[in-house]
Amino acid sequence: MKARFTAYSLGVVPYVVKTTHPKNPDFEGVQDFAADVKATCERLRFLKLEVLEFQKVSETEANVSFIVTYSILKGGRGERKYLKEKSIFVKENGRWFYRDREALSQASEAEWMASTFSNVVDPENPRKTFNKGTASKPGVTGFNPAVEARAPRIPLKSRTGGK
Repeated sequence: MKARFTAYSLGVVPYVVKTTHPKNPDFEGVQDFAADVKATCERLRFLKLEVLEFQKVSETEANVSFIVTYSILKGGRGERKYLKEKSIFVKENGRWFYRDREALSQASEAEWMASTFSNVVDPENPRKTFNKGTASKPGVTGFNPAVEARAPRIPLKSRTGGK
């Protein structure tokens, strides 16, 4: 999973193609798939991968749930977007392949902030504010990385050495 994310981040198209199972729904031949991956790498900047859960289904199948942070380079405003997905991997001849995915949710930074924090200003309309849990775009409902994948909070006293 981490190697595929790195390959997407660096635009290493052959690695992404080589580690994708031929029965993946997006795989319609090596050349077409490679062109799609290349276009994705040129259009998006992959910023962060956070693995939420690894689930070993069997000796030859595993699921990885994660959140990836990215921004759109071409035609975008550089706004961060978040995708929460469960990837399905299968093992054949001793090698793991990306077989399929289940998109769990997707949100822009504004949508994510709106679903996470109360009274966040909408960057498109500074007079409009969001209230917690009111993001209205499809796929945002229930997506709350701040709750689902929050690092433990360290009290200020601990961070400042007790001062």
